[in-house]
Amino acid sequence: MEAKWNEVETVETVPLEERFESIPSVVRVKAAMLKSEASREAVEWGAADFSRLSAKHVDAIHEIVSSLRFNEAHGGIIGANLANRIPYRDISEAYTVQMLDESHHTWLLTRYETEELRRPSLRVPFVVGYANWQLSHMRDPLICAMAGSHFIETGAAEVQTELIAKVDEPLLVHIFSTIHRDEMRHIVLGREAVRFLLDRPPYKTGWRRERGRMYRHFLEFYSRLALGRFRKAAQYFGIDVDRIRTNTLARVREAVPL
Repeated sequence: MEAKWNEVETVETVPLEERFESIPSVVRVKAAMLKSEASREAVEWGAADFSRLSAKHVDAIHEIVSSLRFNEAHGGIIGANLANRIPYRDISEAYTVQMLDESHHTWLLTRYETEELRRPSLRVPFVVGYANWQLSHMRDPLICAMAGSHFIETGAAEVQTELIAKVDEPLLVHIFSTIHRDEMRHIVLGREAVRFLLDRPPYKTGWRRERGRMYRHFLEFYSRLALGRFRKAAQYFGIDVDRIRTNTLARVREAVPL
């Protein structure tokens, strides 16, 4: 039974032999993620140094960490959504491993917030929460959900790059560096998974039409809200949120044929 473009592709619509087809590029990134999970570096908790930061800079760090913790927690939900729906074994397993990364990131940021900053997580604005919820539940067509996940991982890596360079707090830079290495692998996974689907029916013919909807959603809605949330906090460290957004869009265009 062949899936139509506007239907969710499931195990029932993909021939059995195709579901277990080896995807070497995805297998490689899955192996890299598993290796990273098995060799996590110990974090020296209690070593945060805020002596070179003003109270406003510490407040800004709190806001940024809270925002990123919320996004990482939702990243696990997005990975679960994709792993559960993708009928190709290698891709589904890789997104399952990515869920472990997202859980680790959430733990790192939560512990930093509660033990180093000694502050509770900040409440997420309703519109930001709604944007994340919408992404977590994006279903039709599957290719848009996967491309959307790739967009978010690319943006996350751009944010981490800026924070590593600009935030003068060694422990937090160590945590951001750990997360950034994982995000770079997630970007490769998203790129290779999307390209794999684009070489198969029914996605070849439908992508040109549907990509506009996905692109507009992230350009006009999600990216403005998700990045805009910590625009003021980022400015304390000389981080240009608009530049992050521009770089993210450029990298996604380069990786995925928008």
